[in-house]
Amino acid sequence: MKRVISIFPIMLVIVLLAALTVYADTPIKYSISDWHIHAIVNLDGSMEVKEYITYEISQEHEGLVRRDIDISRASYMEELKVFEVTEADPEDITKSKVEPYTPVDKSEELGEGTYMLKAGSNADEIQEVYIYIPEDVRERTFVLSYKLLDFAFVYNDTAAIFWSPVMPGYGNGIESIDMRLTFSKRVGIETIHSFVYGALDGASQVLEDGTINITGYKVQPEEFMDITVLFPKSAVNEGRKLINNDVMQKVLEEEQTKMEEMELLREKREQERRFRTTVAIVVGAAALLVVGLCGCLLFIRQRRIRKDKEKAEEVSEPIPSRHEPSNKGRQLLHEIGNRSRDGLNRITAKLSNKKEKMVFDDLPADYYTPAELSVLLHRRRIKAGDVIATLMDLVRKGYVDLKTVETDGAKHYVFKLKDFEPNSLKAHEEYLVNWFFKDIGDGTEVTSQAIKQAAWASDAAGVFSTKFIIWKKLVLNQAQRWRFYESESVLWWHKRTEFGNKHYKDWRDFREFLKAASNEVNSIPLGKWERYLVYAFPLGIAGRLAQALEMVLNNDTADDDQLTILAGSNFTAFGEWLDLVNSFGFLRSATTRLMKRISSVYQMTVNKRDRTM
Repeated sequence: MKRVISIFPIMLVIVLLAALTVYADTPIKYSISDWHIHAIVNLDGSMEVKEYITYEISQEHEGLVRRDIDISRASYMEELKVFEVTEADPEDITKSKVEPYTPVDKSEELGEGTYMLKAGSNADEIQEVYIYIPEDVRERTFVLSYKLLDFAFVYNDTAAIFWSPVMPGYGNGIESIDMRLTFSKRVGIETIHSFVYGALDGASQVLEDGTINITGYKVQPEEFMDITVLFPKSAVNEGRKLINNDVMQKVLEEEQTKMEEMELLREKREQERRFRTTVAIVVGAAALLVVGLCGCLLFIRQRRIRKDKEKAEEVSEPIPSRHEPSNKGRQLLHEIGNRSRDGLNRITAKLSNKKEKMVFDDLPADYYTPAELSVLLHRRRIKAGDVIATLMDLVRKGYVDLKTVETDGAKHYVFKLKDFEPNSLKAHEEYLVNWFFKDIGDGTEVTSQAIKQAAWASDAAGVFSTKFIIWKKLVLNQAQRWRFYESESVLWWHKRTEFGNKHYKDWRDFREFLKAASNEVNSIPLGKWERYLVYAFPLGIAGRLAQALEMVLNNDTADDDQLTILAGSNFTAFGEWLDLVNSFGFLRSATTRLMKRISSVYQMTVNKRDRTM
């Protein structure tokens, strides 16, 4: 029986490990940890490309790494050069020190400091670049520069670029890819449309200066990245690839279909993740339960053996006097007294700690945004309220003007975008500006009604939810820089770092401070209350603070030029902020609607990727 009890937990652990490793990917010999692409489209329709690729090499790999370049839409590729980054610039990779590599014609000639260009299986579509890496190197960054001739298509109604920086079948995982595409002749950003397809965590946006920013995170070996960009013909007015067709509407409809397809695949992936997590939790709980049960059985067995031994010893001991305690009795009384005093001391300490009132003069930290705070507080989960808190934060920081208007007896907000430096916003803040003001508004203004209507519209739910997913990825990427969590997780449970634990405790204390301060609103200046309200959304007490402020504030605050959110008329419509949060309920309805269509999407339509028309 004892042997069975001892072996059973070991068997459970083996089963648990098997359940957790069944989904493990086959290790690859090298991958890409960081990939930056800078591309410029010239007036003649050519595109100059410079890539900065950091390879992570496993111990099993030696020799060559390969980069497949898509030239299927170009007439020719020329001016290929390869460099090694010898001293990286941490602020700007393009300013790093590099050394050139030497081209060779035969694979036998490849060695340290050399590379070779070879035509792919279809020479008109793929060019393969092979770079030699010594055996003892585990990480190395290369620079590839080249030019694709006649790359842009010029149609009757638009110009277009179709490119696959990551081609199907490339077979290497990519931790992060960031592409910046610009035009030698600047064009209006409202006339540029960019899309990315094939990578579940891919995103595309047009920045304020007209740069097209395409990103991807944790691109799996089986994924790819197809890029489509529509832009004015004036940017390539010397282009030679002229096609007598109107294609803009057709391409936009095709890309919309692909966005919906990607959303279905994202939802399917999320369901698989939830299933894996459930399996791991169930198996883990069963293992812990069985191990605990076996431990109890062993404890009971040992206790019974010990009691039998004590009874045998008591038979031979003399019976102690009734009026005088035995040695064991004295020892027992002494232990009880000590435990009682220790328990009383602990209770007294807890009571004294509860009496101490935490007081904050400002936010625990203001260098990360409310959305980044939500990553810390909610174990990397981001909610709809974090989007609205980000918009409110942009109002508070002066990037957006806020005005209250009344229509048919109902108050709502008008948000007006102010001029600001393009690089002054974080990536997720800039994406939200483009999302709300460019996609929903007229470029400079958007109303809270328009945002709610866009969220609830049945024909926009797929697009809206996709943008929300992209926005969440940008927030997570930004929050990773603070290292709130350890880089590795256990059973998808992310452990906080020492820095993360300290900030988590500070914010939890700050939450209790705000709850107490809501009973004494006048004890805190209104300017600080505006700062606190923004962060109250991820703290989960925005509604409570708004009610407390409403009881003491009046229209006199309208004369205070330093206030925005709490300025008289704006605060009287504060419920509009909460309505905006509730409007994001489309996420649930969209998910339900999309799930009904998952069965109709069996695989991504790779055979429809030829879009040259």
